[in-house]
Amino acid sequence: MIYTWVSGLAVEKQANEFLMEKSPADRWTGFFPLLLEGDINSAFLLTEPPDRRGVDPHDNAEMEKLFDIPVDGQSPKGRLTYFRQTTFVRLLQQPSKPRATVTPMAVKSWGYEAGGYKVVRTYRITTPEGYFDLPLTVQSIDPESPGDPRRWRVLWGPATVIAAFQLTPLGEKMEAARQSAAMFANMWLERLAAHDLPEVFLLTRDAARRRGLQACRLFGTFGAAAAPLACAPGSPGYLLPGTVALAAHVLPAYPDLGIGGESPVVVRPDFRASGDGKLKAAVLQVPPPQRLAAWPLAQQPKIEESDAMVGHWEEKGGQLEIAHTVEIRVSLPDGLPVVVRAKVILSADARTDMNAFRHLGPAAPWRVVRLELERASPVRGRPMPKQ
Repeated sequence: MIYTWVSGLAVEKQANEFLMEKSPADRWTGFFPLLLEGDINSAFLLTEPPDRRGVDPHDNAEMEKLFDIPVDGQSPKGRLTYFRQTTFVRLLQQPSKPRATVTPMAVKSWGYEAGGYKVVRTYRITTPEGYFDLPLTVQSIDPESPGDPRRWRVLWGPATVIAAFQLTPLGEKMEAARQSAAMFANMWLERLAAHDLPEVFLLTRDAARRRGLQACRLFGTFGAAAAPLACAPGSPGYLLPGTVALAAHVLPAYPDLGIGGESPVVVRPDFRASGDGKLKAAVLQVPPPQRLAAWPLAQQPKIEESDAMVGHWEEKGGQLEIAHTVEIRVSLPDGLPVVVRAKVILSADARTDMNAFRHLGPAAPWRVVRLELERASPVRGRPMPKQ
């Protein structure tokens, strides 16, 4: 009995150190410190068996080649993408001052099975937005040779869930901001899919500017007949003849979703595509990304609720920016269904009370800053092995 108790304490201690501490003598330790440093790929490798960790975690292309094989035929997501998008991983990437903390809580169980010790423990993660409890299971891989260290891995899967997030006032503010931003982004994506290019452009302007440019769209729709109305005595001061003339020449055609070369659609320098490079070329050339509204979309792109709750935020020069992830399904000319993963970046005055804009569409204080194209993947896959 005493031996079992002492053994249990030793195993629990080793499992906790594997999760909580980075050892100078063992690079395969420190699951939570790696996440807090933003080294998500290295943390992910700690969920894999030791014999599958011989890859540079900073080589995204190689990591995705080995660990991001789609797990079913309906989504391009593999284990790596699922891990990157897991709620607790993304919450730990939010800007935190002070930094998020991780506190070990109760050990729920431990035992020996499948050639190693398995420990189930709850960890409380506290951020300026609130706190939540995360149950994690780790299992040891005992050494084959005497003197070799015992290895550990996190038994993680897409079904890993956290307990309810207890929000602070900042957390409540950010929840409202994310929800409002996601609704606005979905409205912009809907207009993009509908090829409503004037509205796509208008939603990239701030709220005050949008009100002025609505008259431009009126002119673009009704032609010169709208000019006397826009310039009539008593009309709003922002309906200037120059603005109306600009609308007449730009909004009706609108080839590049912008004026003077400006475009809210950008291809990130690290844009990647699965395969040998042919897919990347096909995605970027059919048609050019700055004409994304002309892409043959397979379905309406939409920010899912699960993503809307964890969009990354930061303040820049008095502006609050939120980045929401979206998957854009495209049908290439050869019929191959492809998913382009992207981020919709939105901005609003950081002083705005977002609770007042939870359900207001076009009147919301947001604007779409840009759509960043990150990665393209064909939709095909195989079942994920069970843990």
